[in-house]
Amino acid sequence: MSRFNEFLWIEVAELKSPNPDSNQTPPITLMDVVRAAKEAEMTITKQDLDWAFALIVDDSRGIVRKAGDSGGGLFVLDFDKALLLAVDSHVDSLIREQIDSKAVRIRRLIRARGYLEEETIDKTVMMSAKQTRDLLYSMLEENYVCVKPIGRTNDFAPARTIGLYYVDQPQTVRTLIESTCMMLRNIIVRRLQLEKDSKHLLERQLKMVNIMNGIDASQNIDEEEKRQQKAEVEDMYMPADVRRDLEIFQKNLSLLHTSEIEIEKENDNL
Repeated sequence: MSRFNEFLWIEVAELKSPNPDSNQTPPITLMDVVRAAKEAEMTITKQDLDWAFALIVDDSRGIVRKAGDSGGGLFVLDFDKALLLAVDSHVDSLIREQIDSKAVRIRRLIRARGYLEEETIDKTVMMSAKQTRDLLYSMLEENYVCVKPIGRTNDFAPARTIGLYYVDQPQTVRTLIESTCMMLRNIIVRRLQLEKDSKHLLERQLKMVNIMNGIDASQNIDEEEKRQQKAEVEDMYMPADVRRDLEIFQKNLSLLHTSEIEIEKENDNL
């Protein structure tokens, strides 16, 4: 379905149920969308919408589902499912970057099938026991997976205890948000300290600019003399070593600002 058609459908859903806290749209019939399209003077036929809805139900991994056949078909958009899949995709991307793409395969298996023993996991994903164990332990350290000890006896002796791996998505998200906020805090602290330590460079630059602006505004000297005076001011306030320090400061400050923006974007995706 085109983005235009999707937005039309959501607009119809909002009119039927304006509650912003709902976790899904109310069931929307195909005929509701056809009528809305006609009112908006859009050239979309019932056949086009029928094909588009069938396609998106098959491809949306449960975000859009068919809830009945009345009115040409009843369809629901599940916001919770959409958010869950978005978070899953983001977490998979982080695991792929931080650990390994094979770890993503393991986590997807655990997420799909629930509590699994290590032996079951390595047989299913067809990896060696050592490789599977290493990847599981790496994900455990980052809270991407959890383990529940199950004792074969009441004493929970290590030799008679097995670990069942599972995924606790809310816990994973909380851990990621906490670590992201900590990284953001550290970057902000570094930026503020950098600005404090380099305050004298900014003050020198500001004085130089103000003096140069005064020279440019003067009507009593010609252009050649202005250039000479500005060059003398620049040599006085910005010798080579000071200019080098200022450039390093500006580069580092720019990197920290960029890091802050990127981390905030990452946090917004969780």
